[in-house]
Amino acid sequence: MQGASGGDTALIGFAGGNETFWDDGMTTGRHDSISTFNQSVGDRTSLNGATDDPNTVVATATNDGGNAVLHLHDGSSITLIGITTAQLTNGYFTTH
Repeated sequence: MQGASGGDTALIGFAGGNETFWDDGMTTGRHDSISTFNQSVGDRTSLNGATDDPNTVVATATNDGGNAVLHLHDGSSITLIGITTAQLTNGYFTTH
């Protein structure tokens, strides 16, 4: 699945493992949330390698009510519902 451009938000539910959320780097102002994200079964967030480095995204993530908020270069964010920043590693990400 791929992030869509625009200023709205989306709640995305992964359905069973090995799914990838693609950030296309064109989502300025979006604040998307992903539920049922499970890194141990292969779920990943694919970042635009030209604009967002997984190390930076992990280092700048914040907690919001027990959910990790990933802050991207363009001011957009992705919230991983039920995942805390203490759980985040580079293993949650891939780049494209």
